[in-house]
Amino acid sequence: MDLLKYAASYFKILCKRWTPFFTDEIPVLYIELLKKCNLKCVYCNYSRYNDNDDEVKLSYDDFKNNIIPSARKLNTKIISLSGGEPLMHPELFSIIKLITDNDIIIHLNTNGSLIDKDIINKFYEYRIKNINISLDSINAEVNNKIRSGIDTEKLLEGIENLIKRIPDINLSLNCTLSLKNLDSVNDIIIFMKKCKINNINFNLISSSNQFKNNKIEKLSFFNDEQKKIFFNKIFELKNTLKHEKIHSNIHETIKFGTYYLNSLHIPISCFAGYALINIDPYGNVFPCYNLKSHYNIRNNDLYSIASSLEFKKHLKNVGKCRRISYCCGSQEISYLFNLHHIIFDLKFIISKIDFVLKFKR
Repeated sequence: MDLLKYAASYFKILCKRWTPFFTDEIPVLYIELLKKCNLKCVYCNYSRYNDNDDEVKLSYDDFKNNIIPSARKLNTKIISLSGGEPLMHPELFSIIKLITDNDIIIHLNTNGSLIDKDIINKFYEYRIKNINISLDSINAEVNNKIRSGIDTEKLLEGIENLIKRIPDINLSLNCTLSLKNLDSVNDIIIFMKKCKINNINFNLISSSNQFKNNKIEKLSFFNDEQKKIFFNKIFELKNTLKHEKIHSNIHETIKFGTYYLNSLHIPISCFAGYALINIDPYGNVFPCYNLKSHYNIRNNDLYSIASSLEFKKHLKNVGKCRRISYCCGSQEISYLFNLHHIIFDLKFIISKIDFVLKFKR
């Protein structure tokens, strides 16, 4: 039954993108709960956060009175919560309960630094089954150079304790590849095998990164020699992950790495705004973060925004985009919806859909 529901949704989104028969369905909402974060990751826009931004966050009432009723109308299946650092949000678990009570799957994205016994018990109490934890290296020195302020030993201990407390949790790691950590990724895989973690997602810092700064310049693969090193390593990783039977997005990372690292146009159609919508801590609604927002949930409800003629016209700008952004997840979703890849990478597409079906409510 779940497979049929996902297949129907998949077909509707394809029709929505390529035909005049527009459906209001939005399967995924990517929501940044707050701006505040306890780390200063060099590649993150919110590393420029300051104490004056403490009050920049979405509230429980925003979800209760607007986002959740709209999500039900939009037939939303997954809400992905991030930040900032979502575990710093004072109403996080009330918001999570509200989402799960409405039979919507939760994805929680966290830097993992605040995971302790109390947080783990709340994960258990509120039935949080899908968590994505950022980990760029298990080497404390390397990890801290990238994710300033992180206590790597505490993070690793928290991950191990989380798995012991909730053995059936669907836990994924998120690793942003850079010059600093490329040689230590194999250690992450060894840690994953030890903890029986079966999924990892890789991100890239590209030369077109919209948050580009001097620190990013020192991390990314900009010259030809660095790019050669990257691709040699990434193909080695692909073989290792296959051998260890670890699920990942390495397929897309290889396929699109050339385009990202050379700031080239990616030759697939983007589905940002069609398959997912982004909401930032100010309440702004984006088809994609690379496009200017003209909408805010404090001015109108999300369903009215997403189903409006103005929003549908705004989606035409998605097709003019010269890149597909990692930061809002549109790259992976867009890959799954493109006809060329459906035909030639069918086995891979099926494996991704099967992975989604394993998400736990």
